[in-house]
Amino acid sequence: MVLPGGNYSAWDKETVGKIKAWVNEGGTLITFQNATAWAVQNEIVKERLSETEAFTRRGETPLVSSQAIVKEKAPAGGAKDAPAKPEVERLDYARQEDVEGSRRINGAIFQADLDISHPIAFGITDRKLFINKNGPTLLLPSANKYATVAQYTSKPFINGYSSKTNIGKVANSAAIIATASGSGEVVLFADDPTYRGYWLGTSRLFLNAVFFANLLNGGYR
Repeated sequence: MVLPGGNYSAWDKETVGKIKAWVNEGGTLITFQNATAWAVQNEIVKERLSETEAFTRRGETPLVSSQAIVKEKAPAGGAKDAPAKPEVERLDYARQEDVEGSRRINGAIFQADLDISHPIAFGITDRKLFINKNGPTLLLPSANKYATVAQYTSKPFINGYSSKTNIGKVANSAAIIATASGSGEVVLFADDPTYRGYWLGTSRLFLNAVFFANLLNGGYR
């Protein structure tokens, strides 16, 4: 089963339970972007998201919160029993695109270290993996020392635009994790490896996940 980036909030606990049971009984689940975050949050896998992870798609929370900065302001006259009034930062509407856009990761290129001995990396001979980071999902490296297939380097930024804050958040995070769940396997991609059909370096990893993930269970546990 492949879950691309999308909104899965409509799936109730019963549906989540069926997917979890199917994986535990030997199924293979592959997730991209915020579907990866969804799988972690619903405990289909015992992996962890970075505490800074948040969604940026339409109608969702951005990577760096775009909520107005609110400061508690004491009431004039020093009345102790009067409720504090929030002081909200006010910006011109015309600045919205620049301000909010600078807080997001939109297709910048980052470098990761790829475990070329892993079946998900079959056929690849260079540990340097260049990833089009097209989503805000941030995974912490797996507690299983063999499960983090690709991890962003300490200085991952290669090309494109990304704020220094976001570059720091991407650094050392996991790009791909392949982990067992019961008798099944879950392959978590922090981003979409098939993004727009032109980023071929990671599309092969997706195909390897499709063909080889079901062979992993028991190989490194």
